[in-house]
Amino acid sequence: MKNDVFSFNRFSRYLATDIRNAVSNYGITILVMATLGLSIDVFTGLFSMIVSDGWHGMGIVSRSVLFMIAFLVILISAPSKLFGHVTDRKEGSAFLTLPVSTLEKTISMVLVACVLVPAAFVIVYFSIDLIVCCCDPTCGESLISAVATIKVEILDKLGEAMAELSAVMQNPEALVSPLLYVDDFIQISLLFLLGALVFKKSKIAKTIGCLILISMVLSMIATPLMMVGIKDEMEQLVMNNELTPFNFPEHFPFITWICQHLALSDTVSDTVMNLLLMFFIWLRIKKINH
Repeated sequence: MKNDVFSFNRFSRYLATDIRNAVSNYGITILVMATLGLSIDVFTGLFSMIVSDGWHGMGIVSRSVLFMIAFLVILISAPSKLFGHVTDRKEGSAFLTLPVSTLEKTISMVLVACVLVPAAFVIVYFSIDLIVCCCDPTCGESLISAVATIKVEILDKLGEAMAELSAVMQNPEALVSPLLYVDDFIQISLLFLLGALVFKKSKIAKTIGCLILISMVLSMIATPLMMVGIKDEMEQLVMNNELTPFNFPEHFPFITWICQHLALSDTVSDTVMNLLLMFFIWLRIKKINH
């Protein structure tokens, strides 16, 4: 019996096609952005030789900032570059006639635009940065070694603060782990993938504008709703001198639980949001017409 919802063989062939298209349409962009650190390091070194007494490459701080900027550009631009054609009448109509289910198209889009392309960029960028640091000792440590040691270094610098946080929070060390923020990066790509499928023109600009507008509306709605009961109760307890750091969990157990499990709360909320965005992407693909 033919499976019209999901077939692994059919999906794997379609995913391979999407990957080949991504390499063809976006591979040069990845290479250019990944060599950005090398280009600016060479420029910095040559400039320092002209104005000073020798070659001085970019330090770890400058290279980290440059990497984050380039990484954000990839996260934002890749979805519309790879799948923005779906809203086009001609190419989008051809996309809709592909003998692949909506679920398979959605999963392939998410994997390519939100996982594989960013991961490929990070691998290429870090590899080039490692080579640059090996050839140019003035750069200091590579980004790979910095990522491996950043958690330890932050914990060493915030030793006393972490010890104090441990009294009110479970596993505060998880907050400085780079792995905690992987789902946040995926969420950025999902947002712009959804925008690429919704808008026909100026996809990135319109997505950013909608995000700003939605965040403003939600904050104006959610803040009063969240504070309407908590604020009155807190003011009443303070006026009666009944609120202390020791009995705060008794009066506000939910807030206390969130504060004690910030890493878990962040992971759960990001996971729910990412699943919701994937559902909207699937729904958009299913309902799209030209």
